[in-house]
Amino acid sequence: MRLFAAAGLRDVRVEPSSVLFSQAMEASMLLMLPEAVQRAVADGLPARDGARWLAELQRRGDEGTFFAAATGFLVIGTA
Repeated sequence: MRLFAAAGLRDVRVEPSSVLFSQAMEASMLLMLPEAVQRAVADGLPARDGARWLAELQRRGDEGTFFAAATGFLVIGTA
């Protein structure tokens, strides 16, 4: 918001938007889960544990019990 106001925009507001996921593959791509696992492995997580976690997410998606959500924020202003 601060940058929008500094740019001279008026009526600056923030609108949150939540996205719900019921499929692991969709969530994995949009939330970059494989990349998060790669970073965790680089920081010391055993690669086997990361692979198991991703496989578990996929299994839950296949059986219809997967759920994830993410909230993003849209900043809006007028010139």
